[in-house]
Amino acid sequence: IFTINIFLTKIGLKKNEIIIFTILITLTKIYTTLISFITLSALIFCYICAFISITLFLKWLKEKKIKYYLMSLFLAFISIFTREELYFLPGILFLISINKFNFTIKELKKIMLPILSFLILVLLHMYLRSKLVPEAENFGLSKNGITFGDELLNYKKMIFAFLLSWLPMGIDIKNILNAGPFSLNNISFFTLLIWILSLIFLVSYIFHKNLKYLLIKRKVLIFLLISLLTCLPSLTYIRSFGIFISSVFSLTIIAILLNNFVEIIKKKKHKNNLQKIPIILIIFF
Repeated sequence: IFTINIFLTKIGLKKNEIIIFTILITLTKIYTTLISFITLSALIFCYICAFISITLFLKWLKEKKIKYYLMSLFLAFISIFTREELYFLPGILFLISINKFNFTIKELKKIMLPILSFLILVLLHMYLRSKLVPEAENFGLSKNGITFGDELLNYKKMIFAFLLSWLPMGIDIKNILNAGPFSLNNISFFTLLIWILSLIFLVSYIFHKNLKYLLIKRKVLIFLLISLLTCLPSLTYIRSFGIFISSVFSLTIIAILLNNFVEIIKKKKHKNNLQKIPIILIIFF
């Protein structure tokens, strides 16, 4: 969380937005899952390396010191060779770079060339994996489409994982995928419903009061794309611990929107304290 907060500071998030994000992410089911299972320590390690790598890459873009680029590339190497789920790292670097600079052909060329080294790391890992670990699952072709091991790539799984990354309390994935029972009479469903309704209200309110904010906030759109990109591993398997990075960017968007909501409310004058109660409840939920 500390390394992610440093990254969020580098890309220009406000202090209040980072505080809100930190509260949200540390209370999520996915965060609890990662720190509870010792078998997932490799994931925590590669996530730390990945976020430090991204932060150093941003520092290199700003200061153009080769040592930051080499350190970023080295940490990306460690991250990708620890878990293949980090194949999307070059894509994150590309989208984050677009957020920092004007989107022109000239700037695009400047960004693409340095990221090529990170892409080569991914391709190298894929090649070595197929040659040195032949029994491991690899990409292939079948009459039904592209496969990874015995699993057919399915975009519906990716979309489902993307939706899950917006729900801090989580859902019993196995039951839903196996068409099992999903009880409506429990506290999980109640909190899930309140969360979704609060999000709908939050977005609707900001859209109504500050349409210009949503239209020009490029950072929100970039994070939305990264959240979708980081769900790519779910094309094959949806694993409860596989949505952490997508949750990071989804909850960052919520933190940005919530902070903007608070700023709008501060500017609005209320005649009495009773008018503030519904607003406080929305922020609390």
